[in-house]
Amino acid sequence: MSEYSRLAVINQARAWVGKNEKDGSYREIIDVYNSVPAAILPRNLKMKYTWSWCAAFWSALAIKTGYTAIMPIEISCGNLQKLAANMGIWIESDNFIPDVGDAVLYDWEDDKNYAASDNHGWPDHIGIIEYVNPASGYMIVIEGNYSDSVKRRTLYINGRYIRGFITPRYTNAANIVIPNASVTNFSVKDIARNAIAGMYGNQPNRQKMIEDLGYNYKEVQAEINRILNGSAATTILPEQDQSQPVTKRVIGNGKATNLDKSYAGKYVTTADLYCRDAAGTNKKALCVIPKGVTVRNYGYLCKGSPYSWLYVEVVIDGVMYVGFCYDKYLKKI
Repeated sequence: MSEYSRLAVINQARAWVGKNEKDGSYREIIDVYNSVPAAILPRNLKMKYTWSWCAAFWSALAIKTGYTAIMPIEISCGNLQKLAANMGIWIESDNFIPDVGDAVLYDWEDDKNYAASDNHGWPDHIGIIEYVNPASGYMIVIEGNYSDSVKRRTLYINGRYIRGFITPRYTNAANIVIPNASVTNFSVKDIARNAIAGMYGNQPNRQKMIEDLGYNYKEVQAEINRILNGSAATTILPEQDQSQPVTKRVIGNGKATNLDKSYAGKYVTTADLYCRDAAGTNKKALCVIPKGVTVRNYGYLCKGSPYSWLYVEVVIDGVMYVGFCYDKYLKKI
């Protein structure tokens, strides 16, 4: 019986990280796929350099490692899904926790209310899972043709856009540790985004883990603040008449999970307060609302304990913002 190692295929994926279209180095991956005679390729179709190549990246991994017996090959994500289903290695359960070496397929047309619906669309993209942390609920994925390069992405295990997983029948356990800075070459921005996704847990463990990876924690924290708060961290005059003319609207993407009319009404901020894209301190800020400004809620919120996230609207400097505020710093009036 042949041996099929998860580490072998991951090491090959790691070797290709950084290959890109700009310098033409990605062509090495396409050439591996095209090294198979057209007569035995799926649909007898060679790959062109100008085509999207995320599926070719996965397929080239299978070809390079000699694992085509357990890893389907194709240049179409949708056809890869069908081949995997025929092999009995396609899984699309919301409760499934993938393993290192599995493939994750995405459908970018996932319904906005994805928590209440399943994703059954045609898959648009694919990557190979390099690391999984079930306890924290995230994974690291290496993808071809991610912004025209082979790059890493940090992703929630049951996050939005996930269509399903290809689970090749490897013959050994993963036994792969979290990639460190010398392996991943993550930028400070990458580390900050990983931290936002919960990859490094909470303090004080988060700081220790980031520093153990070789990064300056203060620099990472500054980047976290910039990503989450952006221009919302700028100074805004506290006098904000809510009857002022509205010249623009900025509406967050998050959805309220509860409707309770007892919460409806006007509130005043008891401190400078972020209005965020969705419920959670790790969500991007739309604006900062100065202390003493009035906001309105219509009964929609995400309930929590001891505090909840109210879905509010507020006008700041002529811009109406609609998003979520933590009600610890709101007083009903």
